[in-house]
Amino acid sequence: MLKEFYTAYITEGAKAPTPFNLAKSRALQKKYCTASLSSKINAQYKSGQLEADPFLQAQDVDISWLKTLSFNRNASRLNTYTVSYFDAESNEKIVIHLTVIKQGDSFRISAIR
Repeated sequence: MLKEFYTAYITEGAKAPTPFNLAKSRALQKKYCTASLSSKINAQYKSGQLEADPFLQAQDVDISWLKTLSFNRNASRLNTYTVSYFDAESNEKIVIHLTVIKQGDSFRISAIR
């Protein structure tokens, strides 16, 4: 599920920020995240609290990140995962910590740390 989300999210984010492409990114967020997380992120964007995309910890998106994207389950914390990729422009590894929960028949991202 995380690989599907991040592959689609980076692919869409690397496109020109047209209203149509931004709507597709929001649709991915709605599909793969809990309603409470989506609401929290949208409120933070509207209030100007977010300076970077919380799923990528970046302002711009580079399609080359897909080549270095990795996912690891955190054995010490229940339902937590680490997503990382290498950003060649800054020459650093970006690490994002996520909590994933089961809702109905699917899994959704419920928190970003």
